[in-house]
Amino acid sequence: MRKYGIFIGAALVGLLMASACAKRKAAPEVSSAFTETGIQVVVQYPAGALPRAGVAWPAPGNLGLIPSTRAEDGQPLTCLLVCAALRSGTLYEATPIAAVQWQMEGHLHTAIIAMPVDTSLRTIEVEDYISLRMQYDALRSSIEQWMRYAWLLPQARWLGWQNEVYAWEEIHRSARRFQQ
Repeated sequence: MRKYGIFIGAALVGLLMASACAKRKAAPEVSSAFTETGIQVVVQYPAGALPRAGVAWPAPGNLGLIPSTRAEDGQPLTCLLVCAALRSGTLYEATPIAAVQWQMEGHLHTAIIAMPVDTSLRTIEVEDYISLRMQYDALRSSIEQWMRYAWLLPQARWLGWQNEVYAWEEIHRSARRFQQ
């Protein structure tokens, strides 16, 4: 079963990387996590990159952070932007579609799963967690496997998926934490 997931993950990463993406200007200093239609995400690691030493699987999306947020551990909220490889250090507007959670060292951790607002950057059409689960469950499963077995540290305890409503609530909570 794990081999099957690895194969699906690698195939999806290849598809994501094969799609062309438009260049965006470098991320300016950002005062808000929010835009009129979504959130802002600063890409740190493009889809297909290895986000840290010891990680053997490439990222199944663009791993970044949501500026002007603070998670429970004091770090900016993590976001996985699901689309073709984007430029590192670049700011993109996105729509949250889900969240994943794990616990480590007494802290609840959340990563937001999002789609670009710019439809020309999208490789799939997903608007919410239900459509991800119903239409692209292999992708959802690949994201989960990558996070559980490649990105999270061994001592992390996987807690599962949450829908887009929870994702929005967590972004708002993290933005309030940042302002305190």
